[in-house]
Amino acid sequence: MPKFNPPESFNFERPSDWQEWKERFARYRLASKLHKDDEDIQISALIYAMGRQAEHIFKSFVFATDGDDKKYDRVLEKFDEYFVPKRNTIHERARFHLRVQNPGESVECFIRTLHELAEHCNFDDKSEQIRDRLVIGIRDKELSEKMQLRADLTLEKACEMARNSELVKSQIKDLQSNNLDAISHPKQNTSRSQAASGSGARGYTRGQGHRRGQRQPHYPRQTKPCTACNRKHPPQQCPAFGRECRKCGGLNHFKVCCRSRNDRGVSEVRDSDETYFLGSVTDCHDTEAWYTKLRICGRIIPFKIDTGADISIISEKTYKSLSFQPKLSAVTSKLQTPSGNLECLGKFKITTRFRGKAYSFHVAVIPGSHVQNNLLSRSVASTMGLISKVDTIVEHYAMMKGEPVKIELRPEVPPYCVTTARRIPFPLMPKVKDELDRLERNGIIRKITEPTDWCSPIVPVTKRNGSVRICVDLKRLNEAVKREHYMLPNLEDIAPKLSGATVFSKLDAACGFHQVPLSEESQKLTTFITPFGRYCYTRMPFGISSAPEIFQRRISEILSGLDGVESIIDDVIIYGKTKSEHDHRLDLAMQRIKDSGIKLNSEKCEFRKDRIEYFGHIISKDGVLPNPERVRAIVEMPPPENVADLRRIIGMITYLGRFIPDLSTVMNPINSLLKTDTAWSWDQPQIDAFEKVKQLITNAPVLAYYDISKPTVVSADASSYGVGAAIFQQFDNELKPIAYASRTLTDSEKKYAQIEKECLAGVWACEKFERYLSGIDSFQLITDHKPLVPLINTQDLNKAPLRCQRLLMRLRRFNLTAKHVPGKQLVVPDTLSRSPISDFESSTIEDVSAYVDCVIHNKPLSDTKLKEIKACTSTDPVLPDIMRYTLSGWQNKESSLFPEVKPYFSSRYEISISDGILLYRDRLIIPEAMREDVLKAIHTGHLGLNKCRERAKLSVWWPGLSQDIENLVRNCEFCNINKGKQRSEPLKTTTLPSRPWVRIGADLCDFDGKNYLVVMDYFSRFLEIAYLDAITSDHVIGKLKNMFSRWGIPEQLVSDNGTQFTSKSFKDFAQSYGFQQIFSSPHYPQANGEAEIAVKIAKRILKQPDIFLALMAYRSTPISATGKSPSELLMGRRIRTTVPVSPKQLQPDWSCLTDVRNRDGIAKRRMRRNFNRSHGVQSLPPLIIGDRVRLKTDKEKNWHESGVVTSANYHNRSYEVKTQRGTFRRNRRHIQFVGGEVQESLPIRAYDADVDTDRLPVSEPPATCKTVPNNAKDVALPSNTPNICEPETTPEAVSQQSPVRTRSGREVKKPSYLSDYITEVFV
Repeated sequence: MPKFNPPESFNFERPSDWQEWKERFARYRLASKLHKDDEDIQISALIYAMGRQAEHIFKSFVFATDGDDKKYDRVLEKFDEYFVPKRNTIHERARFHLRVQNPGESVECFIRTLHELAEHCNFDDKSEQIRDRLVIGIRDKELSEKMQLRADLTLEKACEMARNSELVKSQIKDLQSNNLDAISHPKQNTSRSQAASGSGARGYTRGQGHRRGQRQPHYPRQTKPCTACNRKHPPQQCPAFGRECRKCGGLNHFKVCCRSRNDRGVSEVRDSDETYFLGSVTDCHDTEAWYTKLRICGRIIPFKIDTGADISIISEKTYKSLSFQPKLSAVTSKLQTPSGNLECLGKFKITTRFRGKAYSFHVAVIPGSHVQNNLLSRSVASTMGLISKVDTIVEHYAMMKGEPVKIELRPEVPPYCVTTARRIPFPLMPKVKDELDRLERNGIIRKITEPTDWCSPIVPVTKRNGSVRICVDLKRLNEAVKREHYMLPNLEDIAPKLSGATVFSKLDAACGFHQVPLSEESQKLTTFITPFGRYCYTRMPFGISSAPEIFQRRISEILSGLDGVESIIDDVIIYGKTKSEHDHRLDLAMQRIKDSGIKLNSEKCEFRKDRIEYFGHIISKDGVLPNPERVRAIVEMPPPENVADLRRIIGMITYLGRFIPDLSTVMNPINSLLKTDTAWSWDQPQIDAFEKVKQLITNAPVLAYYDISKPTVVSADASSYGVGAAIFQQFDNELKPIAYASRTLTDSEKKYAQIEKECLAGVWACEKFERYLSGIDSFQLITDHKPLVPLINTQDLNKAPLRCQRLLMRLRRFNLTAKHVPGKQLVVPDTLSRSPISDFESSTIEDVSAYVDCVIHNKPLSDTKLKEIKACTSTDPVLPDIMRYTLSGWQNKESSLFPEVKPYFSSRYEISISDGILLYRDRLIIPEAMREDVLKAIHTGHLGLNKCRERAKLSVWWPGLSQDIENLVRNCEFCNINKGKQRSEPLKTTTLPSRPWVRIGADLCDFDGKNYLVVMDYFSRFLEIAYLDAITSDHVIGKLKNMFSRWGIPEQLVSDNGTQFTSKSFKDFAQSYGFQQIFSSPHYPQANGEAEIAVKIAKRILKQPDIFLALMAYRSTPISATGKSPSELLMGRRIRTTVPVSPKQLQPDWSCLTDVRNRDGIAKRRMRRNFNRSHGVQSLPPLIIGDRVRLKTDKEKNWHESGVVTSANYHNRSYEVKTQRGTFRRNRRHIQFVGGEVQESLPIRAYDADVDTDRLPVSEPPATCKTVPNNAKDVALPSNTPNICEPETTPEAVSQQSPVRTRSGREVKKPSYLSDYITEVFV
């Protein structure tokens, strides 16, 4: 924690400083965490920091209540009352209204002072008063008038206007102080000569002018008066700069410093003794050069105005032709030209008149016949008013004036946020970082660290010059953007206005969209993620769908009312019938653009041309013609070489020429070659017709003007050696072409898989027509390759072939939807792709190759392993065929392939080739000879099945890889032994018995050192508790006989595998009494759930003082599952307890048991649902006789015990497993499947229940049991096979049995009062 010193002691002689000192102490109190201490410590610190006099002042305070002197806030209020007197509001308001901006005071300082003065004026609307005072008190009266004319002027707008005005004037002053047209001088003399020179006191030589961002040299303090204004001032701030002398009419000095010797208004232009630079001194035959004629020594001499010349020169020939030759004086300075130093005979001073004024300057005489031009220097031409320096409007990354743009979103669209940056090839990483830094330096983007709802990925695109362009994938954001729907003009609207124009200029806004500012809220919507962090745009990005409309609206507002000026988004065209008309319109447009703050791109601007390229067309005095580049693919299309080529070309011509009248007549020489009796002969008639047709389909009415408001369709196709594309727009339900394109594939691209070629065609087409597609709301990309459609529209990039991944990234900056059409309908691009032009440059090959190399070399494989994979691939029995199919195309039907190739058919569109290695998406296809080693490498570390599969997904693939990994993990001995316990299976509930005391559960209970037998009826939940003197079978049998004497003998008794129940004496007891004994799976107590619940209830009863009263309370209380008490369901009546009850309610009443069964079913379903949800259950596949398995109970740590399944009860999920230690019965949850069978065929041994100890012989399975073949591991048992070998005991089953008859044939019927019971009649 840093140490902070308290503020200096308070100056009690200046009580007005109290508020400022108090604020400083508050900062110190917070920074030093003093505010967390006790208040008396804070008070002591305050008084100590104030100084010695504070002690006396504090003692004089009188507090209203006791204890206030210990409260920091109350003490501070007392000091406020002491130091801050009551202010006179009238006086404070008078001070406020008398305040004006002082000379030299900045706008910011003036505004801040007004806020401070208004603090104590108690204005009702402080902002309005400050606004009025700012408008009236500002020194710039012109700005004050503009503000007063605005009815919607607010304080914020007034402050912004004042600040902008001050900033603009400051920039203009800086620009004026730097001669941007100055020429570099190797040496520079004293500053005095600069001040006196014709370029002004602020002039700089070339290369030494002031540049923004450079460190300024240190100037010594001026001690002598300036020679231009006769005043003392800081360097480069001469008030005479740009001012006209009242004596001679010259510039950059005052009359007091004028050195003119006459009073006739002669302007002397002086040159300093330096090295001078000269422009062209030879005849360049430039018709655009500027010339003027001056009378020199009695003769008219033509001078070429050269803004690059530091001194005026004439040739020796011109000097000798003068009426009289002035005497030459020596030239001490060097004369330099682009080709070297120039010899000079000398110089003389001349005086001439121009436009009624006299001017005097030096002229140097150059010898030699090669000097053909007389040059008028920049300083002389500027002084004469022939040239003037204007503020530059050519600059990148300026900001357009106006309100920031706010992007409106539709509320129903959910935000889209990417949390991981897309992969960028390593060779592009430094270029991407440099581009991000450049954009951040220029204020286009900024870093963002706060959470945002929207975040998009980026796609770096390589430019031709090697740099990258950052394209943000804003496709998901565009789906939510509300459009302005501003009408965008097209060339068809502009073309009629160009009639008669002969002179044209074109202006292009430098990064036009980036000149429009974004509001703070909208900036966060454009957040994008990169490997170097998250950024957001501060200016309008190019990918926003509403950007063209916003920019078009603003540029239209700026240029509104100007004749001869039109714009389509960021392209402005100026035209005129004459040069003077054009120049006047150009000046007005340039002034509007300058005032708006828009900066232009000098490389794309063209001035005073007789023909220009504008929006895909050539505009000249002859009209509007398509740009040759748009139709080059058709104009340079080679002629057909056979009938097949001819048919294809005729199909394209027929499709495009449906608007051409009398097309069949022109096509007749070509169509005649299609006749069967005509030999192929491509002679002069066909050549002439072919060229005529190409000319017809590349002009109107076939080729349409591009209209940004019309639906747009891009059609692309790829052949084995070329790609073709065309862009269409819909006019009156007809698609008309806008432009065509084609190119041949490179040698590397010809090796692409077909889906990669088709993807390349689509990407190349969109980038080729980017001028038409960038920024529009949506368009369709039509292809005849159906697998490409989901790849573009919906599929994840990671599932695409490796090259397609990179190509699709480049496609993300366009708002497109792919659509499939049959190949026969894709006439134009198909024809162009089969007749491509060869003059091209591929912009994707290096980018895609770098991406592929980056991904492959980032795989967890060494270069040696890659070489091994490549070698084994070439010798693999199947993979060379896969390569051949991938390059040349797959068969349409899987049945026509060889059996070993068929596994690859379903993945054929995701397979590609790179450097002799097959790839599935971005994963290497491993040859068969290496698969075993790769599997072992995948399973290194003995990871689980899912992790091994995820590890394989990172780098390798072959058909059946997932199953091979599963077999490997399943057969791994280490994994089988150390595997964790298996998840719980879905809960199986017990069906409610048909009547009371049919099925009972029994278990032993140990409580407080005593043993008890606990028995519960499955139907009624009636509980019996019996004390055991000893836990032997005889004692248990005795207690059960006692219970059976009261309630009868049950049909089934369910228990665990305790020796009390498995002994021979108990088996004899069960046999003699005639009930079935059922055992739960060992170590799986939940199989006898009723008994386990009974034990819990019994223990709670045994804890109570009166055991019998508690037991009676349980038996008389309704069970939630049935809605009835146990006694009601067992005995048909309620029992009398200590709780008062009506005698009527104690009467026997057998209610309908249907409700009981329904309630029980609902409760058990709810219990099953809750159990399955809380335990995350998962069904385990059934085991088959002969399966190799391992055993582990929940108490054991590892699966060490191995064995073979010998019998199974599928209904109760119980199996018998034979191990080296003997045969064990286990629940399925305690058995882990390891591998296949050990016997050829074994029938399933099944037994009645999970606990049946009387096993059926293996050779004679019961009739109700199913025998499952040994090879059916993965075959689930039919749904109609539950309850194997278990008797059907449901009421429905009983009711469907055949009727019982007596010996005489009379049918035995059950009494009606026993209709709810299932009875057995023994005859």
